[in-house]
Amino acid sequence: MPAPKRLCKKPTSYKLPVDIEVLLHNAVESGEYNNTSDAITAALRFFFQHRDIKQVKDEVAVLQSEVLLLNNKNQILESKISSLESQIKLLLLPRE
Repeated sequence: MPAPKRLCKKPTSYKLPVDIEVLLHNAVESGEYNNTSDAITAALRFFFQHRDIKQVKDEVAVLQSEVLLLNNKNQILESKISSLESQIKLLLLPRE
């Protein structure tokens, strides 16, 4: 699969807080990453994957609450149907 084309022709640069710079430097110096670009890329990939997972979890939570609500409504409807069936049976009983 060919590598995707870059959106920008020139390098992208950002100013990072000092504490993040220190963490990046330490990660590269320890051999965990080849360079700061690799470390930043890994961090951003992790961020976007985590964000996607959180979004899916939030959507699942909404769907679960909707299912509970529908189950409650279903129980109420079943109770009403049962009550109506009982009333119909009473009405259909032969009268003396």
